Amino acid sequence: MEELREVFEKVFNVDFSKKSREKSYVSARKAFCWYCTTILKRNLREVGEVAGVNHDTVLYHRNDFDSYVMYNRYVADLLRDATEYDYFLENRRRNIIESLIPHVDNLPIGREKDLEKFVSLKIKSYIALDNKNNKDETKIIYVADSVTDWMD
Repeated sequence: MEELREVFEKVFNVDFSKKSREKSYVSARKAFCWYCTTILKRNLREVGEVAGVNHDTVLYHRNDFDSYVMYNRYVADLLRDATEYDYFLENRRRNIIESLIPHVDNLPIGREKDLEKFVSLKIKSYIALDNKNNKDETKIIYVADSVTDWMD
């Protein structure tokens, strides 16, 4: 995790050993804490030691990251630069899956494999197109609408 910290420091242009409340430092620590605890599933104490903060600060940064990144979108870009994790694309994927839950609950018996194939093919094809065109929002909304139409 030390190497990851160094990557974050380089990408965000900060030094975690320096105690500062400047926005760039807060953004870097927040992104680092969120990524390590949410994506890498590291414990709060371990992340705090590497980031140079308390475990309760790690918890605060993790819990606050979703709302913070909505108002500071550049942080998601820097996170992607540091880790290749696309926060907004993953969020949209999660939203697609959550939008399917009501339809899955009412799925007729014997149609499970049909739904699985349909969703898998649609999401893969639209994400592949997104990598070329960088217009994932429209495509993913279309996928969710297609699934809804197909289920009705």
